[in-house]
Amino acid sequence: MGKSLLFFLSSIFVFSSFGLKETEITWFTLRDVVFTKTWNEEVRMMMDVPEFGPLVEALNGETVTIKGFVIPYDKSTDLWVLSENPFASCFFCGGAGPETVMSLYFKDKEVAGFHTDDYVTVKGVFRLNKMDVFELAYRLEDAEIVK
Repeated sequence: MGKSLLFFLSSIFVFSSFGLKETEITWFTLRDVVFTKTWNEEVRMMMDVPEFGPLVEALNGETVTIKGFVIPYDKSTDLWVLSENPFASCFFCGGAGPETVMSLYFKDKEVAGFHTDDYVTVKGVFRLNKMDVFELAYRLEDAEIVK
């Protein structure tokens, strides 16, 4: 009962925020997804394929802000990940699900100064990834740190 109420209140917040310039989202909202194990011929293995719910679908293409922990994924290509959890318990190392991380593609390609587990607020254009098995399910494009 408690989770249903929180989900309902979260959905009211998300849908009532669309008239604003940007929408603040939480990791709780991003749980509106189900992952199904599906055979992928390209990589010849089972992969988690996302089926996004209406709350997350409604955010696709919107400018959003979200808070999380920075994880450098590939510094040579400036690819960063934002995680709901610190590195030690993130999706890659701990028991969290794939809905708890998103790729960060910064507007300024020469972003520097982040350390693993820096807690930041990031703004950018939220995108869903339904098909690319080499990419996370969530992306934040044109991302920038909110001061």
